[in-house]
Amino acid sequence: EKLSKIKEIVTHPGLGHADDFYAVAIVAYYYWLYTGIEPKITRRVLENNDPALSDSTICVIDVGQQYNEELLNFDHHHFTKDSPPCCALTLILRWFKIEDFIRKYCPWFELIELSDSKGPQAVIEKIQISTENLEALRNSPLSGFLLQLWSNGDTCQVINFGEYLMNHINKIIDNLKQLNETVEIYECNNLKYVDITHMRKPSMVFFNNWLRDRQIDMFISQSSY
Repeated sequence: EKLSKIKEIVTHPGLGHADDFYAVAIVAYYYWLYTGIEPKITRRVLENNDPALSDSTICVIDVGQQYNEELLNFDHHHFTKDSPPCCALTLILRWFKIEDFIRKYCPWFELIELSDSKGPQAVIEKIQISTENLEALRNSPLSGFLLQLWSNGDTCQVINFGEYLMNHINKIIDNLKQLNETVEIYECNNLKYVDITHMRKPSMVFFNNWLRDRQIDMFISQSSY
């Protein structure tokens, strides 16, 4: 209901990051889905007393120094240095009540969150990668192009990306449902295993998490990963 009443989405100007791009894209896509209208997206500086922060029809993302779901304020920059990793995307996923699911089955999210809130060194320590290799991953031509468009205020592809992102997430949800409904767990010599030869192989990261949750030791598929 709150989504359909949004008159404007506001985020910060200047250099855009993955967390604000993803977060705005999700809200913009669902607003368009519910109303059939492209949302107004504005990039500007907000002071602490800006009227937008007390207006529940304006969704403020990654700017404003406030986090308040009732007023649709989703900033994390006022959190203390010792707070757990959290970015604008974290707060939007929390509002949509899918944060835990995304954190569990979408490993890209944790890296976006960690990089934005704790910096690249935290990512280096997390995934045990060199600075050079991290820069190579972060600065691909494709991601650089998209973030440059976003930083320059080009919002024409925001809804399309939001749709792509949510379709990706819904596909994972469908895969999880299929696994839970069609895969039987067998036991032999105190080992648990599953047979997935009847289905298309899910992504390895997603499938590993599913196996770990159910303490399954091995699986049988049509071909090895």
